[in-house]
This record gives sequence, C-alpha cells and structure tokens, in this order.
Amino acid sequence: MKKFIFFLLSISTPLLAVSQSNAIKHQAEQALAVYHQNYQLNTEQQAQVLELQQQHFQKEAQLAELKNKDFDRYITKKVTLRKMTESSIFKLLDEKQQAIFLKKQQERTQKEAALRVKLQKQGAGKAEIKKALLDLN
Repeated sequence: MKKFIFFLLSISTPLLAVSQSNAIKHQAEQALAVYHQNYQLNTEQQAQVLELQQQHFQKEAQLAELKNKDFDRYITKKVTLRKMTESSIFKLLDEKQQAIFLKKQQERTQKEAALRVKLQKQGAGKAEIKKALLDLN
C-alpha cells in the first residue's frame, strides 16, 4: 500500500509542475497580448515581455502560499513584484510607448485614489482597502 501511494505521488508531482507551468505560460501570453495591444510591441519586445511575464507569474505563484499565512506581507510582496515587472517592461519601450505607459499608470493611480477615498468613506479598514486595491490591479 505504501509503495502504491508513493508511486501515485511520484507520478502526480511532475504532472502538477507541468500543469502549473502551462498555466503560467498561458497567463504570460495573455498579459503579452494586452501589452502588445496597448503598445504595439515589435517582435523583440514581445519576446522580452513574454519572458518577463513568465518570471512574474512564476514568482506570483510562489507568493500564493503566503496569502493565507501573512496577508499584509503578501500584499507588500505582490505590489513590489508588480512594480519591478512594470519597471523592467518600461525600460524595453521606446519613447512613444513610454508616454502611453506613463499615461496608463497615471490613470491607474487616479482609479486607486478614487477607490481608496470611496472605501474610506464607507468605513473600510486598511486591510480591506489593500485587498480592494490589489483586486483593482
């Protein structure tokens, strides 16, 4: 019986890794499609953004276990990861694309501020506001 359970575990572990890898690749491709639509990326930029997005989603998957253990730390790390990825992508863009990127960032900042004010007026706590801001992004 122990051998059978061990056998099942040895088979399922690689399958889970492949499944997670495929999910990460799919998420990265979806994010690339959005970036391509917004910034008309050239072929080289697309390859670099895809690689950055795959790294981003791999790191995000590693953070998932922290979500239930220490939510504040999870939020901090997730926001930091987003900012680092965006910074790396920004560096790949040409001047015209960077202008569009900065405009979109400004719009997001305004949405975040409006949501923060709305939730504060409703009496939401800091944790609720952080979660809502995280969901907005």
